[in-house]
Amino acid sequence: MKSSIRDETTTETTNDETYTRLWHVSAQFVHDIRTPLLCNLAGGSVAQRHWSGLREAYELAVEHGLVERQLSPRLLDDLGGVIDDLVKETEVGRALVERYWKEVQNTLPIPEQPWKGNGGLAFREIRGELEGR
Repeated sequence: MKSSIRDETTTETTNDETYTRLWHVSAQFVHDIRTPLLCNLAGGSVAQRHWSGLREAYELAVEHGLVERQLSPRLLDDLGGVIDDLVKETEVGRALVERYWKEVQNTLPIPEQPWKGNGGLAFREIRGELEGR
């Protein structure tokens, strides 16, 4: 009987530690991916918003002989397409990360104890955010 209770307690502790580690790894993954995606999205959105004005200014500079080596119109079109693709693909990546994070929140039980390893503060902040929902 004593062994059975000890085994149950050990299993519960092990499960809680496993969930805590999974939460920590998931939170770190989401943070590490989300940050560069948001930077790409911000930069791409600014470039996208100002592209037509930049292109017009470049063409005006060419017209007035202020450009030594002219870029082809096709290259300019391609660059505009690259900017559009960057924004579109970054939004897709961001949506996937958000979907993954929602899945973690809806699947894993919230552990009772914060992660004792590196990054415990971030985990406590995330836990507080989840408990507030």
